Amino acid sequence: MNKYRSCLLAAVGFAAISSGARAQEAPAAEPQTTSNSGGAEIVVTAQKRAQNVQDVAASVTVIGGDDLLTRGVTDVRGISQLAPAIALNQEGASTQVFIRGIGQTVDAETNDPAVSTNIDGVYASRFTLSGALFDIDRVEVLYGPQGTLYGRNAAGGTVNVTTKLPQFEFGGEGTLSYGNYNSLHGFAAVNLPVSDTLAFRVAIDAAKRDGYMSNGGNDLDRIAGRVTMRFEPTDNFSLVARAEVQHSGGMGDTLTLRPYLDPKRPWFQPIAPGDEYYSRRNSQRYSAEFNYDLNDNVTLTYIPAYTRYNFTFNSPTGYPVRYYPNPGVGGSALTGFSASFFWTNRASVWTHELRLSGETDRLKWLVGGYLYDHDVPFYRSSFNIHNAAVYSGGSAQPFSFMSGGPGSFTQVNTTSRALFGEATFSLSDAFRVTGGLRYSADKRRTNGQNITAFPASNSAAPPQVFDLSTKDDRVDWKIGVEYDIGADAMFYANAQTGYIAAGFNPSVAGTPAETFDKETVMSYTAGLKTMLLDRRLRLNFEGFYYDYSGLQVSAFDIASGKGVLKNIDKSEIYGLQVDAGLNLDGGLTINANLAYLNAKIKKGMLPPPAVFTCGAGSTVPVEYCSVNNLIDYSGLSLPKSPKWSGSISVTKDWQLANGGEISANVAGKFQSLSWGLFSHLEGLEQPGYFKGDASLTYSAPGDNWSVTAWVTNFTNKDTFVTPAAAGAYGLNTWFMDPPRMYGLRVGFKF
Repeated sequence: MNKYRSCLLAAVGFAAISSGARAQEAPAAEPQTTSNSGGAEIVVTAQKRAQNVQDVAASVTVIGGDDLLTRGVTDVRGISQLAPAIALNQEGASTQVFIRGIGQTVDAETNDPAVSTNIDGVYASRFTLSGALFDIDRVEVLYGPQGTLYGRNAAGGTVNVTTKLPQFEFGGEGTLSYGNYNSLHGFAAVNLPVSDTLAFRVAIDAAKRDGYMSNGGNDLDRIAGRVTMRFEPTDNFSLVARAEVQHSGGMGDTLTLRPYLDPKRPWFQPIAPGDEYYSRRNSQRYSAEFNYDLNDNVTLTYIPAYTRYNFTFNSPTGYPVRYYPNPGVGGSALTGFSASFFWTNRASVWTHELRLSGETDRLKWLVGGYLYDHDVPFYRSSFNIHNAAVYSGGSAQPFSFMSGGPGSFTQVNTTSRALFGEATFSLSDAFRVTGGLRYSADKRRTNGQNITAFPASNSAAPPQVFDLSTKDDRVDWKIGVEYDIGADAMFYANAQTGYIAAGFNPSVAGTPAETFDKETVMSYTAGLKTMLLDRRLRLNFEGFYYDYSGLQVSAFDIASGKGVLKNIDKSEIYGLQVDAGLNLDGGLTINANLAYLNAKIKKGMLPPPAVFTCGAGSTVPVEYCSVNNLIDYSGLSLPKSPKWSGSISVTKDWQLANGGEISANVAGKFQSLSWGLFSHLEGLEQPGYFKGDASLTYSAPGDNWSVTAWVTNFTNKDTFVTPAAAGAYGLNTWFMDPPRMYGLRVGFKF
């Protein structure tokens, strides 16, 4: 038995030893929340204060920890199955997050993601989101620009993850699950009260699974742990401190080629010869939250945090006997090769957030300051082609290629400073106005060198040395109104701006390092929140319109094997989102959401990367080429922007005579056709799909233990999620979601 299985079983056993200590479950973590079920009250902290989600003047999707467990969500990517108009997709070492079509497909330390992810109020790098999601109280998804209430700026939206707090009563919980692909997953958590004012919670999560790709890729081999301390010595002071570590290994996430090598076996991908493939990720996160009530109406909050991460992986990206056009040689083809992608990275992040908030009968307000320092002392990535041949004029010449080889390195430092604030004033009992401001100062500097080598010809390009910096100063604002139509209905409207800082593409071989400009958005939203049928039915609507300038999009440069970011002049996004929940007699709960999204480029003329050529022998469809050798992308939809998407979950509970309960859940998500990249080239479409999950649970009397049979993706739908080559025409390699997974899970509480 390997060390992870041993740790996993030891953790479950440790918690189980104490299961007889008490039968009553510990109280829920504050603020108390229910799952996102029907018309039940849902308490969130999206606006930095505890309030019913129906009182929040914005679209917020809330997912309770129990819902995550029911749907088998054990990492951040699984949130995509439960929220509309959102995609959280794995891409090598990072997780790409898109909300309503806004996100980035280039993952580098030299640019900022468009969507921020916060864990317990602390901004989390996209390179730390690939691990376990465990011991969760709730997840909140906020749509559109965020900044007047949040430390880290975000133009596309925010995902907030809140973990469970220690309780001042002894107790715990755990699960142990086994499924196909030799999947073993265990979780255990225990509350350890020291006194009436001091308590700890220890949680551990471990998973081991064979890869679902035929070459062994997309396996799991990870372990994570978190210790949380809660200290409340007086009525007006509290401290919560957390320490978390995560490690994962195995082969890691690998790719498949389109079209499939074997159409009858979507997850078939032979190993690409020539390398040893592996993935190693480690992260540590330490944070604290101090809250001090200066008086009955004013609270001071301070959140310091430190995160450190490092990873190294070598992943296959190609396989022999495939056709790839080579635009550098007319009428030639690059074929019969394997390729791999290597990346190593280490980084550290310090953040400090200080807030002062208060409220009176008519005024609720918050002001804050934020410091962010992200230091990357070293990272290197390389794209390698092995055993290739260039065919031109009927003759073959050996060819191999390495970009970012030995001697290449990149150093990056990013700093952000911000002042932000928001206030809501009640003009009457039913009518409120909101105003907010944010000042952001962002700086980024990078230096290093990139080396491109052609070992087959025993030659190398001169090292590309770069030393660049960018600086942005920006003021954003928000204006909003809210009106209570009745006791259970509210109308709201907001106008808000946002932005993403500029950055650079430092690794484009053979050309000077290139910067790209900042991205700005003007957002308009209007919504209606209602509770109907004696508060059994929740029915919410939000319409939205985003006007984007300088949208940062990614293309591919075959000369370096790198994705590069460029700015699209004008883009617009508009649509409608509907969220509904219904509680019926007899233990029947239905939740559903639906999103219509129209996200398109209004004006986008870009110079082609090296792989895209126009004119005679073009590798780009001629309709995209203009007379001045630019490509006109106007009218094309943005990446990860399905016109229609939605999900539904139906739960039925049966109370048994012995005091136990049976609960059945059937859920699914659908989306229409979308595109992996803005260029809409052949092989970059993401076909529409429907995927479903189901579970059946028996809970013993007293809810002390339970048994669940579960299945995810019962339709066994093969879905592409991220194109890895960033749009190299003909080089269509994708990450894929898992096939059908099923198993049994045993849970306990004490």
